[in-house]
Amino acid sequence: RIASVHNGSSLFTGDAGGGESNIRRYIIENDWLECIVQLPNNLFYNTGITTYIWFLNNNKAETRKGKVLLIDASQRYAKLRKNLGEKNCELLTEHISEIQEVFEKFQNVPRDSDSGIAAKVFDNSEFGYYKVTIERPARLKAQFTLERIEELRFEKSLKEPMRWAYDTYGNRVYSDLASIEKSILE
Repeated sequence: RIASVHNGSSLFTGDAGGGESNIRRYIIENDWLECIVQLPNNLFYNTGITTYIWFLNNNKAETRKGKVLLIDASQRYAKLRKNLGEKNCELLTEHISEIQEVFEKFQNVPRDSDSGIAAKVFDNSEFGYYKVTIERPARLKAQFTLERIEELRFEKSLKEPMRWAYDTYGNRVYSDLASIEKSILE
């Protein structure tokens, strides 16, 4: 059994199939993750980030196999009399004992105003996810006006000569090209 302290990024970084995600997947699929405990903010010197303890066990008890316990102990702390950088709280022996008791019982614990600690047991399968790409058709909006339709007659790079040709020959530019060529050459 090992315990490892992490910030929150180890819970969610990495896309499905990416490196971080595959490490989490490997740990959960091999049924090594036993418990994750959320600790209070500002517990460590010079950082205010939320921290988590991951408990890994490659020899789980039969009752814990295929399951993970999540414990929220973020409300269990004692304020320091004087801040040490960002650190403004600590876990007392009684808080650690409460967390340990919840860990050992391995049961759901609803949060109440007295204890401030909560826990929930999940199946390993509840931690898996897949990335699904959903492609939907482009929904473009168009508004047709006579002015905009007029502009479509002319290629942008040849706008001036095309406008002259249309003003001179009208719709014959599009239908009677042979007679226009003849009149231009004369």
